[in-house]
Amino acid sequence: MSRGHEPDITYEHYCKEYKDNDQFIGNRFKDDGYATLMSEDWSMGVFNWPGCWGFEKSPTDHYMRPYQLRIEGHRRWRHHGMRHIVQHFSCKESFHYQTQYLQDFINAYPDKPKFSLTWTSYLAHDDHNGLYHTDDFFYKFFKDNHEKFNNSYILFMGDHGNRFSFMRYTDVGQTEDRNPFFFLSVPAHLRKNHSFIDTIKDNAQQLTTHYDIYATLNEIVTPSN
Repeated sequence: MSRGHEPDITYEHYCKEYKDNDQFIGNRFKDDGYATLMSEDWSMGVFNWPGCWGFEKSPTDHYMRPYQLRIEGHRRWRHHGMRHIVQHFSCKESFHYQTQYLQDFINAYPDKPKFSLTWTSYLAHDDHNGLYHTDDFFYKFFKDNHEKFNNSYILFMGDHGNRFSFMRYTDVGQTEDRNPFFFLSVPAHLRKNHSFIDTIKDNAQQLTTHYDIYATLNEIVTPSN
């Protein structure tokens, strides 16, 4: 802004147009024969915040947004939310249902390639301490699916650091604010490729942006790869 440069994307384009025909990476995987899933634990998540249109039609074979809209309630359909019933009385949190949805998806397509975008916001968005009580839960999830993930790329990541506590004002918090954690697990057979692993280790010391993540996913789904 200080140099007078205009962005090549506007708020109207980003927020006030449906993304069905945009460059959503899930479309690439779906076109290549993958079963696809997208789930979030908040209806105003990745493609709908702040007040954006998101997708007009379901962007994936399995889409959790209708469930979230019903759980949270919505003025458009004049109904109240059901979160207090579904979660409070079941003693479960949103990530439990979301992970079960993912597990059912994994089990439903044992012989078909799969793409999943599973995004959890409530877990630690407002309080980083929310992460720790789920350690055992996610450890068990990954352990139980160890063999099923042997031929998978797994990206375990955040989109920004903590913004609602004293943590943001520490050295670690300031670093993670715009440089959140990013873990990558690659298929087992590629872990023996020393050149490949060396490249990943080198890149781990470089600035990585969402553009790089998109390019990586795009390369993974390219048939020649």
